[in-house]
Amino acid sequence: MAWKEFEYSCISADSTLSYRPYIRTILHGKEALQLLALIDSGCETTMINIEVAALIGIELTKCKRVLVAGVGKGSQKGYQTEIDIEIPGCNSTFASSVIFADIPTEMLLGQESFFKNFQILFEGNENKFKLNKITRLKNAN
Repeated sequence: MAWKEFEYSCISADSTLSYRPYIRTILHGKEALQLLALIDSGCETTMINIEVAALIGIELTKCKRVLVAGVGKGSQKGYQTEIDIEIPGCNSTFASSVIFADIPTEMLLGQESFFKNFQILFEGNENKFKLNKITRLKNAN
């Protein structure tokens, strides 16, 4: 895949406009759901708002319980499982470990899966970013 360019999204917080690298995703559980996700280089594992689990048919009681810590918050409980995430603009779907937790946004794309599947070029001064799907050759051994 060649580099694909995306515009930053304009968000408003406390009457201040900011531009951030959000991208449309489709989560595939028992049901599919489209969400806006923030590409977050400071996030280790992809995190999804806990309310989304029921919408895509994920039963939290069947997920691994984990503790989640974030900037400015104490630790909280989270529920870890694996789902498929699709990036429509890149014609790409990949399996990802995710944690459902009480976060203040719909979804954070983290290092563990997203950054290992894509090269990412942030151009904050231009309010855009670029993605390039990493193609892995299967080991012939």
